[in-house]
Amino acid sequence: MGWSAANAAFRAQWLTGKAFQLGVGKVFGLEQRGAQQEVVVPTSQGRIVADWRIPEIDMHRAMNIETKSGRSDHERDLIQMRGYGERLEAGEKVVLITRAAADKDLSKEARELRDRLLKMYPGRFIVKAANERVYKRILEAGMRELKKNLAQQVQQSLGKVAEKEARAADRSLAVDSLGREYLRQVQDARTRGQDVPVQELRTVVELLAIMGKVQLENDRKNNQRNITELGQGFHHNKAVEKTLEHQTQERHAERMDPAHQLAHELYDRERALLVTQTNAAIEEINRAYERGQHIDLAKTQEQHLALGNALGAIQASEMALLKDISQGIGEQKGWLQGMAIIQSEKDFALAKGIEAIGAEAAAEEQRRAKEKADLEKTREIMDQAEAQRKAQQRAYEARGMPEMAQHLELMKGVAPPGVELPGAEEAHEVTREGRAAARERERNRGLDKGRER
Repeated sequence: MGWSAANAAFRAQWLTGKAFQLGVGKVFGLEQRGAQQEVVVPTSQGRIVADWRIPEIDMHRAMNIETKSGRSDHERDLIQMRGYGERLEAGEKVVLITRAAADKDLSKEARELRDRLLKMYPGRFIVKAANERVYKRILEAGMRELKKNLAQQVQQSLGKVAEKEARAADRSLAVDSLGREYLRQVQDARTRGQDVPVQELRTVVELLAIMGKVQLENDRKNNQRNITELGQGFHHNKAVEKTLEHQTQERHAERMDPAHQLAHELYDRERALLVTQTNAAIEEINRAYERGQHIDLAKTQEQHLALGNALGAIQASEMALLKDISQGIGEQKGWLQGMAIIQSEKDFALAKGIEAIGAEAAAEEQRRAKEKADLEKTREIMDQAEAQRKAQQRAYEARGMPEMAQHLELMKGVAPPGVELPGAEEAHEVTREGRAAARERERNRGLDKGRER
């Protein structure tokens, strides 16, 4: 592995480790408890760095928190563990939070020392191994924090650093090498049958997009500086500017190619997830009908809205990516219109499934509105009938006909003869079965076909 590849691998590994560290802080609310990040702690082993450290906790003892998401330097692991042993001996607390699946990556010596410390300092040395579900939750929280932090750093760099330093920062970002390394990790994970979490992939794609945008802007600033230094006439400078912009766009496209591949991977994964969620929602509707039940209106409306918004977000992001890819090509507008048509055809079955969920929600809403109107109409008819019955009853009693008045008492709550109450649903079962069957046909014809596209 060359230096560039090794450096990219290190940065990709750092990205995951840093995200896990930030995620632990977010999930466990460490900053609210006064914790500080990456605190240097002196020991006889030299200085170690605690990922999180709370200066004072119970009985004025400090708490050190170490996070470990995957592979790291075995020698560093051992030095850190020995250093934490000294802090435990000094009366402090140490919490080690790891990814359960990464326990094998800890060196044998560090693992043995960890186990000894657990026996020596029960209650003060705590090891928490996060299963994959918890690990993904922590990592997702950390990726959101990391993206926010990096975006802030980028803005600060653009506003404060001199042009020369900005160019150096541009090189250090190395969006192309980081994108290639992460793409390799995604492909390796798929080979092992362990796809990276969608949220992690989404965050990395967004981070690479930010980095690529910064590099593109820096390139353009450099172009303007070079044109100014030429000191030529207006028309000459315009020709140079056009040539430099074309070259800049070519470099940007080449640099962003791994990031674009990751973005396409993300959109495919998100679409597959939407297909699964849409199928599940339709199945739930069908089961309700088959059991002779009405669907949960609020839930169905929420599902329709969420699925529709998610598909719209994927399509918008994908079109923004295609617009970025097509910068500088001739007839870009026509090309993008063609790609929009292809996108619409690709998402046709999924969109129809989402529309079917919306149609069921609308039908249920109409049914409830009709049921309410029928109930009010029935109440109005029965109130009128009751008023008439009481009037007739009083008339019979006044005329000395108690038997007739008593007969009317038996008619209390009964609709008058010849009056049809609203809301009768003679073919309710047939209608329901028909709708369920139609939805089943729609699902089988549409969404499964959508998977093949």
